Amino acid sequence: KSWRLPTDWDSVQQVTVQSITLQGLASDKTTVPVVNGALWLTLKADQAVSIQPAVPNVEAYRQTVPAGLQKPGDSIRGAT
Repeated sequence: KSWRLPTDWDSVQQVTVQSITLQGLASDKTTVPVVNGALWLTLKADQAVSIQPAVPNVEAYRQTVPAGLQKPGDSIRGAT
């Protein structure tokens, strides 16, 4: 299935997809290309994932995140 990314993400060329479990973010990380502003994923029923722009330096990303977008870890208590 494909999902259109928000217009604030127009410059994003790849995203990092990570499973979310009851214990928090899983250790599995997959880099997925963004094609024409859309993301193609195959998910299992009831599977939750975190989708973040793929950046080489997360700290640099945290300083430049566009207004209205959450920073990595904002939605999960205790995540870094």
